[in-house]
Amino acid sequence: MRLSEIYQAYNMVNKYLEENYSAMIQGALFNESIFNASRFLVNNMPKKNPPGISKVSVFYALASLGFKYENYKTARFGYEQLQNLKVPAAWIEEIEVDHIKLRAKPFSDKDDFSWICNRCMNVNPLINEGGDFCVHCGMPCMRNFGSFDTLPLVEFMPHKNIPEMQVLQLLRMDPPENEQQTTNSAPRAAPKRNGDGWNENNEGEEQTLTFQQNEGMENDLFAQRMLEWVDSQVSPDRYKPVEVDEEILRNMRFEEVYIIDMKHFSKAMPQRYFKNMSPEVAITKCEHCNRFFIQDEYEFAYMDQGYCPFCKHVEKDKGAKAVYGSLADMQQ
Repeated sequence: MRLSEIYQAYNMVNKYLEENYSAMIQGALFNESIFNASRFLVNNMPKKNPPGISKVSVFYALASLGFKYENYKTARFGYEQLQNLKVPAAWIEEIEVDHIKLRAKPFSDKDDFSWICNRCMNVNPLINEGGDFCVHCGMPCMRNFGSFDTLPLVEFMPHKNIPEMQVLQLLRMDPPENEQQTTNSAPRAAPKRNGDGWNENNEGEEQTLTFQQNEGMENDLFAQRMLEWVDSQVSPDRYKPVEVDEEILRNMRFEEVYIIDMKHFSKAMPQRYFKNMSPEVAITKCEHCNRFFIQDEYEFAYMDQGYCPFCKHVEKDKGAKAVYGSLADMQQ
């Protein structure tokens, strides 16, 4: 499975180098996807090179696009790796010129490309040769296999005493509403909320001003459990998914939970559970390969090709090109 992901990423890098016209047509978003794919390859490449994959192409795409996007630390890493490899003669002059230009640039990457772990809230470097995971808590980086950017997903696991069927029942339940206690207390005026995060409270002659950073975070049992779980972890090498109980499962929204079930490949593979920590980001997954995508990117690719862009599987409820039609047919 990891090898299939590597070939999927390298296919994008190879197209970028062999078919430069595609970069001109699709523009900056396509180039950014190539940069993300090259980072993914560097983080996941085994010591022995898989057949058909050129490290020169990977590091060249990483260095050249890193320099273009002002990720100078990553670009330096790519050019240093190219010094130990046999580079095509057509690339040598460009590499030498860019390498000289890098001497006048800062030793840092652009903040816009920083990956913030949604589990421990720490910033990670763009390149981690040890693997594609958080260097602080060890959580694997969940990728969008359309453009290979990171997704706000956190893995969790139900308590071992909760059966799989009961887990689904608990997740499908409506989250209980928090009832306000009003007994033996006078009604209090609702705080006046401002757009800058400050809340103004007027209670008789007393006026207070408080700052509310994230009300949802305080009331989210899963977030509280996640932070407690991270604090109890000793090192990234001992990473384990967040363990939740029945109460937390009951309080989670089913539309924010994604279940990876690979039993159609092997019945010995257990189910994996993920929670979307940013519900405003629409995420979908293929029912066959269980790879995650940004919903708009997945639907656009499905309309164009008629199948999953990763495993080429045709979903039953969507059909093939005959249902959606290709983009060319739609334009006509």
